[in-house]
Amino acid sequence: MKDRSNLWAFTLFLHFARGSGVFHVPPLTHVPPQNVPTPAGESQSTASDALFATNIREEIRFKPGAANIIISQGNPVSFNCSIDVPEFYQDVPIQWLKNGKELIDGHRCSYKGIAFAVSEHRARILSSCSISNVLHSDAGVYNCRILISNVPIESEKINLQIEGLPSFIQEPESKNVTRDASFNLTCEAVGPPYPVDIYWLQNGEKMKMIADTSPSVLTVAGINERTRYSCEAHNPKGVAVSKEAQVNIKDIPHAPMNLQIKNQTAHTVVVSWEPGFDGYSSINTCLFQVKKVEDAENETSPVLNYQTTVPPYEYGILQLQAMTSYSICVSCKNEVGWSKHCSAVQARTVEGVPTAPPHNVSILVSDSLLTVEWAGPPEEEINGILLGYMLSYDWEGGNSHSGGSSKSQDRLLISVE
Repeated sequence: MKDRSNLWAFTLFLHFARGSGVFHVPPLTHVPPQNVPTPAGESQSTASDALFATNIREEIRFKPGAANIIISQGNPVSFNCSIDVPEFYQDVPIQWLKNGKELIDGHRCSYKGIAFAVSEHRARILSSCSISNVLHSDAGVYNCRILISNVPIESEKINLQIEGLPSFIQEPESKNVTRDASFNLTCEAVGPPYPVDIYWLQNGEKMKMIADTSPSVLTVAGINERTRYSCEAHNPKGVAVSKEAQVNIKDIPHAPMNLQIKNQTAHTVVVSWEPGFDGYSSINTCLFQVKKVEDAENETSPVLNYQTTVPPYEYGILQLQAMTSYSICVSCKNEVGWSKHCSAVQARTVEGVPTAPPHNVSILVSDSLLTVEWAGPPEEEINGILLGYMLSYDWEGGNSHSGGSSKSQDRLLISVE
């Protein structure tokens, strides 16, 4: 504790702004012995540290300053603080705090500081924090802090209040609503000065001549057309006007656009499209209607329906017949209902391999010939143009053979050797 004993072996002078006198503190030379147990079981070192911090805070203090500052928005403001310290602490920086958090120099607040001697062993540190154009967000509690021998010393608090036009902290928000359904809008503004009164406007006209006290919640029973809302905030300094909110009526979406064929195989057609205007409600489902072109004029012919969630706006239509032309259209749905169908497009599947084998196979045996006969696959299973057949057979002994037949043949003669 030798260093601390030396630190306090001087007379401290504090000059108070509220009086012209000088307060003299007698020299502090006594330092309690170390490592003497206290009744609480703590070492004397810990108790001494606490006493040391208490003594510093009692005898080194910031000079009193303004407790409250009220200023109009847009004007400059400056806070000042000063403190007398032992001369070897004159280079210790003063920190500025807002609402208990350290301010960054140049971020809204600019620092200036100076230190000079006031006596043989004493120095005075002055610091200022300046804001060139105050905003409502600058309002708060400011104070200074300095570290002396790792002991933080803080100044008295300065409460900064900003006066001006009301400042909005919540403005009416645009929204999409169901026709004739009730909804709420909120408007909140603050001062100072107070009170802050709220007037609601609908399509630019005041809805009523009696103001609400901020915050205000407007309940609308329902509308059946697009409507604009805003609010005015009044206080003794004047009037502030909020942004305008547009309330839209949800409706069915417009028909999809730009339906295109992206790929075609024997049994699949891949399509893409663009959604139409969503009617102020998200599109979630689309429905395809697929019909054979040859049956387009026949109202009783079957229509294939395919449904998919969106996005993405691309879909593969499956289980189609090969080499068949189809008419395809699509409609989409939001929470209100289905859109109209888009203009239909045509797609034609390509040729594929038969999906069924020949059937009714029979074998006639004679002395020197085997006659194999069959019936071709069903027409709808051919999936294109039938070119012919291939017959494979095995003789006893493991010899394999194959023979071909044209489309017009439904039999094959095999010589028996």
